[in-house]
Amino acid sequence: MGRVNDEPIAAHVRFEIEGWIFAAAVTGEELAGFLSWLPEEQAAGNNLRMVWHERRPDGGWACAAWTDASLHDAVAWLRAQHADGMLLAEDPDVAMCIAPGVIGGDLVPAYLEHGLLVNDPLTLVVAGSASPENLVELLETMGWEVAPWISQLSVQTSGPCYGEGTDNALEGVLNGLLEESELDLFGQTTLTHSGCAWPCKCKTDYGESAATGTGAWTLTSSTTVGDRKTCRYSRPATRAFTKKGKYPILCGNCAATGTETGRQVGAEDVLASDPCPAGPSTWSFVPGE
Repeated sequence: MGRVNDEPIAAHVRFEIEGWIFAAAVTGEELAGFLSWLPEEQAAGNNLRMVWHERRPDGGWACAAWTDASLHDAVAWLRAQHADGMLLAEDPDVAMCIAPGVIGGDLVPAYLEHGLLVNDPLTLVVAGSASPENLVELLETMGWEVAPWISQLSVQTSGPCYGEGTDNALEGVLNGLLEESELDLFGQTTLTHSGCAWPCKCKTDYGESAATGTGAWTLTSSTTVGDRKTCRYSRPATRAFTKKGKYPILCGNCAATGTETGRQVGAEDVLASDPCPAGPSTWSFVPGE
């Protein structure tokens, strides 16, 4: 076990780095990985703009990318893989494009190897290159199917972010994000050594689970299957957010605080013969609704 904080301070964490958004994907009590996406205007040609960074059981990272998928498509597929309809529901961008509970999707990402899609014929060329970073950078500017900045780091085996417990510099950066996220979300990190602190990044902590609900719970639906009934609820709510760090483009201070609106959603499972209770015992915050 690595460093420990006094207590969790966030319900959701995400980062802005070199134009990318990295959103921490939590399922249960575990950070499964980061979903990263890049605005279309910051990519060229067929550059990859949607990447899933999955933490492997051995502590390393596996990265997979979609060639043609929206944020909705990517999140729906991830929710199906993790059997969690609330995965990433607390992220403001995700909440704008996919409703809580929506699950499924047949757009499967392909794993990245040496910065390229695993079935790309140039993968072997990059693997055998004396200067793989320069080659991947050239492919990026040509509009090839590589992920800007991410693919370059994935073939970098030197520099400050390449070190203990990593196969490449990208893993060092991801370990740094993992450490910060776990400390804020759970109060402790599973890393036994510190990750790489990328100098220009802006982190947003979205309020600890005690978001403020307004008024009584509204029963939105109830579904009976056999002898059990699922009661679903909603009510307006607000939560605080805090930004700190530096913007990735100009590396200026991004410190800010504020409040976002949304709603609390929850569900209770009861006997089919019982009435739905007044409200749920546990709930999640969904922004922007």
